[in-house]
Amino acid sequence: MPRRIAAWAGLCLLLGCGGKDDGDSGGPTSLTKTEYLEQYPTVYCEFLERCSPDTIADSYAGSVDECIDRMTTWGRDRLNDGCSYGGSAAAECVTLLPDANCEDWAAGVFEDSCGEIIDC
Repeated sequence: MPRRIAAWAGLCLLLGCGGKDDGDSGGPTSLTKTEYLEQYPTVYCEFLERCSPDTIADSYAGSVDECIDRMTTWGRDRLNDGCSYGGSAAAECVTLLPDANCEDWAAGVFEDSCGEIIDC
C-alpha cells in the first residue's frame, strides 16, 4: 500500500496536478502561494513519514527535513515558472492531511484536493 502512495505522489509531482484558480488571494478557504510554501511541504512530508515511511527512506534519505526542503523548492520553482495555482485546493489539502487515513489516501480519496494544487 505505501508504494501506491509513493507512486501517486510521484506521478503528481512529475506531471503537475491540475490547479483550479490562478490567484494568490488567500482568505479563510484559500492559501496564498506564500502560505502554501510555508505549510504544505511540512504537512505533506509528515504525512509521508506516517503513511509511507519507505518513501521518506528511499526518496529523501530518511529525512523529513530533506523532504520538506525539496518539496518547498519544487513548489517555489513551479510557481516561479508560472504554473497555475489552486489556493482553495491547497487550503483543503493542508487541512485534510494531518488526520488523513493512509488507506483513503492510497485509494485516491484526496486527489480532488491534494491533486489539484499546482498545474504546469
